[in-house]
Amino acid sequence: MGYINSYCKKIVSLYFTLKKISEYVKKEKSTTPKPLSPENYIRQRSRGLPIYECWITDNWEIVGLANIVITRRHVSGNITACLYLVDLTCMGVKDTYYFFNISEQEYREFLGKFSEHVFVSADYNLVHNIIFAAKEFAAEYGFKPHKDFTTLTEYFLEEDDDHVPLMEIHCGEEDGKPLYVNTGSESKSRENQILKQLKTTAGEENFHYITSDNNSNFDEDEDEDDDDDFDDDFVDDDFVDDDGENISLSQKYTKQYAHVDTETLKNELLKALPPKTKTAIIRQ
Repeated sequence: MGYINSYCKKIVSLYFTLKKISEYVKKEKSTTPKPLSPENYIRQRSRGLPIYECWITDNWEIVGLANIVITRRHVSGNITACLYLVDLTCMGVKDTYYFFNISEQEYREFLGKFSEHVFVSADYNLVHNIIFAAKEFAAEYGFKPHKDFTTLTEYFLEEDDDHVPLMEIHCGEEDGKPLYVNTGSESKSRENQILKQLKTTAGEENFHYITSDNNSNFDEDEDEDDDDDFDDDFVDDDFVDDDGENISLSQKYTKQYAHVDTETLKNELLKALPPKTKTAIIRQ
């Protein structure tokens, strides 16, 4: 009996030892932070990563439209990149998305897809000022930045405060008035909405526009759901200014920059990546 009693005590002791271990493991699990999603990492921690490289489409000052790539480097050597489509003449930050934690090789393959005449290296302070100058200019006329900018990719940028040297960035047409250019990304109904807003916020004679239908007059009563006039394959001689005449700025937009919009950038990067890596890329 004494042997059995001793054995039972050992079993009970072992049970409570295992219970303590289990409680300790549970406690450790509850205190160990869960990995952040790519979106939350960008919001909460990306500013702690050093700026790596910045790129901007060349001749951005001439056409008033820029694709900007800003990258930060992880301790592992991997790269997170945010891309911004910035309209300096009217709409501000029109589009944005990101690639999270890709390898240096994948990043270089992406850059290699484009001619050096498309992207040029840029200082972070410059691209920061371009983005926020365009954002503020657009806000004057009631245009908000893309929703993914305010909820996500703005957090990838440094705080817009005195730590970033302020630079003078020209926005609008040469006369300082807003210039709306439909590069083909907006439907006819959306185009009309933008023009009506400019008429309200800027005043009828205080803005310029370039449309894609050889018609400088917009119909305020057009059905907003009618997208029949949307044309994916417009050419530069379809652009007219508010006097009904072709202008050289439209040629600069369509010939130099129609082929480097953000959708093209995304597709080119995806082509450059191996299949397994594509699943790690998050597109908003």
